[in-house]
Amino acid sequence: MAAGLLATGPLPALAQGVLKPVQAVIVNDTANPVPVSVVAAPSPTTVVCTGKLGGSGLGGPITTGIAAINNSGFVCSGGATSIDVSRIIYTPDLGNFVSEHIIAFRATVTHRNEESGFEPGDILAVLTDGAPDATVVRPFRFDSMASGRFVNVVTGSSGIQGFNAVISGTILLIGAPAQ
Repeated sequence: MAAGLLATGPLPALAQGVLKPVQAVIVNDTANPVPVSVVAAPSPTTVVCTGKLGGSGLGGPITTGIAAINNSGFVCSGGATSIDVSRIIYTPDLGNFVSEHIIAFRATVTHRNEESGFEPGDILAVLTDGAPDATVVRPFRFDSMASGRFVNVVTGSSGIQGFNAVISGTILLIGAPAQ
């Protein structure tokens, strides 16, 4: 049957919709063209800022460490320096050190304008191997030119006795350019 349709060329088709009993005939040929609008793709407004973390390894199958990175350690796409962050992603890959034997992780991502410590109110996201990206828990404007730093509590596990876990990683901030 498909070959018969292809061989006969364009044919009228029944319009499909909510009111199927009301059937209209649609013909799309040179005598009755269906108008089509071409819409330009929106300009890219998403910016990704990437920061590489240091590493932690305590010589056991589970390791926990604090990995800090200053605002100036991030590189943003498109030359942006300030973004309104909507999502954060953490990956134990591509950090300043090689992560080894990591099958599970948890990263608590915090940010402070001061250079020391962190408080529960500074938390932006808690990320795990099952959910490595998340929406930020509070509005957050990141400025790579301003003072401040990310302090991340990172825990990783090899899950196997005798295979020592070493964890590093990369934080990605995703958002729109700040206006």
